[in-house]
Amino acid sequence: MKITDVEIENVLAIGEAKLSLDTLGLAHIAGINNDETSADSNGSGKSSLPDAISWCLWGTTARGLSGDDIVNTPAGKGAKVHVTIDDDGELWRVERYRKYPKLKNGLHLFQFDPATGEWVDRTKGTSPLTQKAVERLLGCSEEVFNAAVYSGQENMPDIPRMTDRQLKLLVEQAAGVDVLAHAYDIARERYRRTAETRAQAQVAHDRATERHNDAIASVQRLSDQSATWETNQVGKIAQLKGDTTTAVRAFNEAKADLDPAGEAQVVKDIATAQAKIAAVQGEVQRERQLAADVTQAQTALASIQRRLTGEDTTVTAAERSVAAAEAAVERTKNGVGQPCDDCGRPLEKEHLADAIANAELKAAAQRDDRDKCVAARDATKGKVVAFERAVAAAQKDLDDHRATMTDVSAEGARLKNLQRELQIIQASKNEVERLRIAAQNVGHRWKAEAAAENPFKPMIETADKEVISRAGAVEQTKADVIAAAEQEAYAQAVVEVFAPAGVRAHRLDEATPYLNERTAHYLGSLADGAIDAFWTTLSEKKNGDLTEKFSVTVEKAGTAPSFNALSGGEKRKVRLACALALQDLVATRATKNIQLWLGDEVDDALDAAGLERLMGVLEEKARERGTVLVISHNDIAAYARKTIQVEKTGGRATVSII
Repeated sequence: MKITDVEIENVLAIGEAKLSLDTLGLAHIAGINNDETSADSNGSGKSSLPDAISWCLWGTTARGLSGDDIVNTPAGKGAKVHVTIDDDGELWRVERYRKYPKLKNGLHLFQFDPATGEWVDRTKGTSPLTQKAVERLLGCSEEVFNAAVYSGQENMPDIPRMTDRQLKLLVEQAAGVDVLAHAYDIARERYRRTAETRAQAQVAHDRATERHNDAIASVQRLSDQSATWETNQVGKIAQLKGDTTTAVRAFNEAKADLDPAGEAQVVKDIATAQAKIAAVQGEVQRERQLAADVTQAQTALASIQRRLTGEDTTVTAAERSVAAAEAAVERTKNGVGQPCDDCGRPLEKEHLADAIANAELKAAAQRDDRDKCVAARDATKGKVVAFERAVAAAQKDLDDHRATMTDVSAEGARLKNLQRELQIIQASKNEVERLRIAAQNVGHRWKAEAAAENPFKPMIETADKEVISRAGAVEQTKADVIAAAEQEAYAQAVVEVFAPAGVRAHRLDEATPYLNERTAHYLGSLADGAIDAFWTTLSEKKNGDLTEKFSVTVEKAGTAPSFNALSGGEKRKVRLACALALQDLVATRATKNIQLWLGDEVDDALDAAGLERLMGVLEEKARERGTVLVISHNDIAAYARKTIQVEKTGGRATVSII
């Protein structure tokens, strides 16, 4: 895998840069700061170049800068980095933006399609998902990238001081063992599914076995019920046969007790009595009519009497009105100076005659009304007398008729006795009919039970078929359990292969000698073999026992028994040797061999001899990896094939290859 091209705009100190990194060999990144001539190359933006690559790929720099902090200060916006990657012939482009017009703060991934000559957008739904896609493309994490590919000025990995967990994680990722860890997770998930499938198959088999046993028990239960039915049926038929005989005997006895001649005589006597009673039915009807006439006459009399009472009240009221009018006439005659009854003003002598005449007219009108009321009352009194006579006449007619009516009470009593006797005879006939029907019904039941088929026989046949069917299900589910158990065993074996104690441990055991060989190789060049560094998976406890622990042991014979006892320059050489060895380990993987190494002031604090050794190591690395970029304040142009010059003016740097 190669990072072939980088395009930068307004990121950190760089204002604009386009750079091809494909097989540059050993290249020196130098700087010119035109804004501060006294600063030499410091602050020119040399570190901005690898930091821009790191930010594009991971969203952070080796110095921990991210977000708006990476935007070029004078520009204030429009930060972008495009990194083109050649992954074994497949071209990819990673684009990251910050405060960029339209594209805002986005991460994008594109793949080149040779057939169309177009870049195809492979960006995922969110930036975190796209970041994971970028990591899969690179085949390593940010930690491995910073440890094995990019040794930053302020972030060179302190591998000798890393903990067991940090070292193991770093080496696992560098050696590609993290892929095995992912495979372990997949294997465990598959094992879980196969175990669940096997458990479900076992449950299905247990259920099928239980159902088969239930079917067998059902056959046995039905067989027992069938035998019980046969036994009960014999007793039931015998019982019904006896019941039929008893019912027929009772019917015959009751039928023999019937007296048809006696019944006929009773019917004849009832007809004779009814004829006699019917003969006087006209007299009874006449009595009812006369009684109704009396009631009607009494009702009419009561109505006219109520009317007469009201007219008496009206006459009394009219007489009082006449008396009041005549009194008013007398008052008017003696009323000079008295208030007028009509207008209320005092009467004067010349008006008296008119007032008297008016009062007499009113009195005459009241007398006429009274006379009319009296005449109406007198007419009503005459009607009352007529109605009283009508009531008396109707009552006399009723009494006279009753005196001449025929007495049939004795014949009626005889008729009732005859009817009761006939009812008794009819009840006896009904009982005989009931006994006949009962005998007939029990006889039918006897015949039906004698002809009945055992209802459990077809049920037993069905249950037998169910037993056979469920036996087949038991065999099938048993085969499913065996197959699922085999799959579970295979899945468990795969889990053991990818488990930490399996192939992963074997891969780490293989990586340790390789790291030791490569670290010794680089320390032999950088420290002339005076310093030893060993990668080991075992550590010695205070009591002398060995325990599994990943660590890097460093010593300098005769002067420094540990890494902490080394000088600053010696520590830098050890860190650099470990980082280069780790980068070689990354290169040993079948895929995702990143053919790039970035070193930011890795030559700091080295003397001339150390610098020469370092350049020899880096030239070797460039031949192996294709491109090695070194940022340095030292004059290493003589060692480098190319010089990449970063020149800063007005707060924005440009990049060129010279």
